[in-house]
Amino acid sequence: MSPIRTLTVFLPLAWLLLAPPASFAQSDSSELRAAVTVTGVRAHQAALQAIADGNGGTRLAGTPGYTASATYVADQLSTAGYSVVLEPFSFEYFEELVPAEFSQLAPVAASYPYSDPTGFYTFTYSGSGDVTAAVEAVDVQVPPGAVANSSTSGCEASDFAGFTAGSIALLQRGSCTFALKVQNAEAAGASAVIIFNEGQPGREEAIGGTLGEVGTSIPAVSTSYAIGADLAAGGAFARVFVDAISEVRSSSNVIADAPGGSDTRLVIAGTHLDSPASGPGIQDNGSGSAALLEIALQFAGLGIVPENRLRFVWWGGEEVSSDGGSATHISGLTPAELAAALYLDFDMLGSPNFVRFVLDGDGSSASFTLPPGSAEIEQVFFDYFASQSLPASELIQIATGASGNFAASGVPVGMLFAGADGIKTAAEAATYGGIAGVPYDPCHNLACDTFDNVSLQVLDELSDAAAHAILHFAGVLEADLSISKTDGETAILPGDSLTYTIVASNAGPSAVPDALVTDSFQLPLTDCSWTAVASGGASGAMSGIGDINEVISLPAGASMTYTASCGTLGTVGAITNTATIASATVPDPDAGNNSGVDDDTFLNGIRGVPTLDSWALWLLLGLMAMIGLVRMRSAG
Repeated sequence: MSPIRTLTVFLPLAWLLLAPPASFAQSDSSELRAAVTVTGVRAHQAALQAIADGNGGTRLAGTPGYTASATYVADQLSTAGYSVVLEPFSFEYFEELVPAEFSQLAPVAASYPYSDPTGFYTFTYSGSGDVTAAVEAVDVQVPPGAVANSSTSGCEASDFAGFTAGSIALLQRGSCTFALKVQNAEAAGASAVIIFNEGQPGREEAIGGTLGEVGTSIPAVSTSYAIGADLAAGGAFARVFVDAISEVRSSSNVIADAPGGSDTRLVIAGTHLDSPASGPGIQDNGSGSAALLEIALQFAGLGIVPENRLRFVWWGGEEVSSDGGSATHISGLTPAELAAALYLDFDMLGSPNFVRFVLDGDGSSASFTLPPGSAEIEQVFFDYFASQSLPASELIQIATGASGNFAASGVPVGMLFAGADGIKTAAEAATYGGIAGVPYDPCHNLACDTFDNVSLQVLDELSDAAAHAILHFAGVLEADLSISKTDGETAILPGDSLTYTIVASNAGPSAVPDALVTDSFQLPLTDCSWTAVASGGASGAMSGIGDINEVISLPAGASMTYTASCGTLGTVGAITNTATIASATVPDPDAGNNSGVDDDTFLNGIRGVPTLDSWALWLLLGLMAMIGLVRMRSAG
């Protein structure tokens, strides 16, 4: 999982879910959830474990282990029929290969503890080197000024006038960035940089910090005010040793768009695929990656066509950069896409000492505010868990990775999470089981985060919850089209006219923009013409001559009623006429009502008088002729 931060300000773009369209009615996700099995998810986790085992025990972004992980996911998606894109991006990478060292050699000897508030920290993106040199203070204030950030030490290039090249620059925290101080020191010829805290109350201990980007070539560390003041007294010699990788690396996101879907809504379901350098990351975040992959595969396998655009994404670089691959992807979205988007994040779904966490989208418990629409996402998750009689808790922190990046861009976000290195409370243990006082995931960011580091129970439960939410917001593109046809007659005379009533309708839930209505008026029907009446927002041609062969638009609940008038040619026997309705783009699971049939029988004689077959008629005529002859002879 990425580091944690608090978010307070967002752009105004958002999904307005307060009045969702009809397609956002609660979807029946039971078929998809049944298809997404924990066995399927575990198979993908096993594949990721094998990849880590073959690549030095890690799947870190920018390494062969991550490349192999991305290839595995992409191949699975391609086989399922998705069009897959590997979206390249670069990121700044920093890793200390061994613990740094910082010590004073003169006028007294002292070694300072590494990564300790009483000692020192290495700046992120520090350069490497093993430097022993004189310490030269630059424009420092000892004692400190009364107001925080009053020191301008190292903020101007002119501060280094007369600085001795090759010395270690001793600077003080203050009014400008650490990066600017180090840049000015390096330009002045410093061999290393020590920045000590400013010294006011609350600004005394050593603190960690960042130089913002790669590019510094000399070692740079931070230390406490007390150590800095001691070094500033004059005559100090010190040693600073940093051995680190600080460079720009390349990686890629894996992106797969489901076919179809309206551009008015964009549902992005994402999870980070990379592991930390310290381990294979099969829980963090092989669990979220495997679950999302199985959902995508079963989505395709069931032939589900989403009503809204649906994008599955596996992010790279989220473990090593606050921006990661998600920042690159967001920067490539158009303003219209950002306004149409929502983001669902699935992180660490199998924590062994789990809690079912749902991101606090409505701000009822958290100190941050998320974009409008986030509360509705949260409610969908809680409603689902309630339907399954499963307790869930609000997550009151948000990661700096994809969720934070989307939220900062004004996109509503939601998240499922089973816990990382936080400590489980007694109340949580009473609700969820497990062990109070122990991390949710004791192997978080460690080499023991392997295939066995999992709760199968919560992995299964959260995979189902993820499938439900994705289906709910993506919607299912399907409609119940039907057509009926009648003329109110069962028997007619040759030459009679017929008036058919044909009703084409859509019971939804999706609108159908291309409903093809056909009715071929074959002989003995002749001279046919028709008119139409639309209701419920239906649209299409309102009249025509001859056959009906019309593409019409049928919103959910709409209908088009045709009245067709036809003459008939003289004949005998029966006449059958059929009307049909179909869509080339919107699936109709029940095609049994996609045709309407009307049958009529032609009569011989006068309507309402019983008719006779021809042999009986000739027999009757012959009998009548014989009777006439007998009467004539009698009269003669």
